[in-house]
Amino acid sequence: MPEDIKGELVLPQKPQMQILNRQDVLDLGSIFSGSTKSLKFAIKNCGEEILKASFSTTENWVSVVPSITELNKGEICEIEVKAKPEDIRPGRQKGTLIIKSNDLLEETKTIYILAQIQEATKSIELYPDYIELGIIWQQKAKTVKVEVKNTLNPSEIVSVDVEVNPDASWLSYELITGHKNQSYINFKINSHKLSPGDYSTIVRVREMFSPDSFPLDLPISFTISEERPRITTKLNKSETRENVGNFIKKLVYQEQEQDDIIYTDQKTYSTNQIAYIVIPIVILIIVIIGIIVFSK
Repeated sequence: MPEDIKGELVLPQKPQMQILNRQDVLDLGSIFSGSTKSLKFAIKNCGEEILKASFSTTENWVSVVPSITELNKGEICEIEVKAKPEDIRPGRQKGTLIIKSNDLLEETKTIYILAQIQEATKSIELYPDYIELGIIWQQKAKTVKVEVKNTLNPSEIVSVDVEVNPDASWLSYELITGHKNQSYINFKINSHKLSPGDYSTIVRVREMFSPDSFPLDLPISFTISEERPRITTKLNKSETRENVGNFIKKLVYQEQEQDDIIYTDQKTYSTNQIAYIVIPIVILIIVIIGIIVFSK
């Protein structure tokens, strides 16, 4: 009777790559055009020496993270394959993930990538579809209202999910339902803690109950400027006339609140009743000021 063979498992001296779970196909399933989907797999170095591997794909709509890696003996690395099909015809798509390494037994390995591309529908529209606020003075908050339109069924109120970049801590929002099934997103920019400079971000808005819809990108940009200095110099004639005109406007008209507007800091005016009493007095004052200013 032969003697029992005893001993320890000896790992190969050279690097050896193993794809865990014998993954040879990555099926991403259905992906809507313009959306992103990803899957992961892992590799392990079963050899003694350092394993070096690189990853590439045959499709420009597929990316791999990381693209290169180095593994010591026994180490495992998780690889993420991301797919974002754009401008690709709907239907079944097939690609190849190519893995090259210093594994002498098999330097090149392949994994097939499968996906079913579907055309996304546009279920909502944003008005406006971008926000350029220009200059915002420090210590001043700014609000702006964006209307969300339901393009599939205009008679129904649309429900949306809003995704704000965590880096844009100066931006907050509130969802509002208005008249006639109108929906709005009321954005607020708090500039109190912002330094002077240019700021921008992209907000993603998605219709919640349409799985085949893709999110809309809403760019927001503005410039923070230092607080305007007070005017201490003597006004010239044109500035005097402008200030008199603003005084008359405030006297004759009063501000009215209006809910159904796109930008919440817009104002509308109506005639102030007291204007009918004081207008003759104001005209007299203007005549006197005009004589004083233009006589100099």
